[in-house]
Amino acid sequence: VGGDVVIGGKLVLDSAGRKEITSSDGRVEFVVDGAPRVSVSEAGGSLHGVWSTESSVTTSDRRLKTAIEPLWKTLAMTTKPKAPPKEGDTTVSWILRELRPVSFRLKQGAESKNINFGFVAQELEQTFPN
Repeated sequence: VGGDVVIGGKLVLDSAGRKEITSSDGRVEFVVDGAPRVSVSEAGGSLHGVWSTESSVTTSDRRLKTAIEPLWKTLAMTTKPKAPPKEGDTTVSWILRELRPVSFRLKQGAESKNINFGFVAQELEQTFPN
């Protein structure tokens, strides 16, 4: 096929209608079984649901961050400890004691053969509730 192909509405990729690509309001979505899985717009994109990757995805790079502040400053403005700090403790030292660094292996993917270091997200949510 030469030239452009223009489709209005949605493009259905299987006969049962379970996989489709839709476009509206300046946004393109990849939909599986009625639920959006990938959304892309002029501003960026989002992954919906649970995803896995064959390589590590990290956001430690300074070039990807803004508003970097010392931990003590952010904690003083935004959190209240689950339990009161002991006498002489600061909020920062209490929070650091609550954190549990772990080593782990990913369940699947190319990185599953490597030992990784970090935190468990569900445990961080208990220490830093939103």
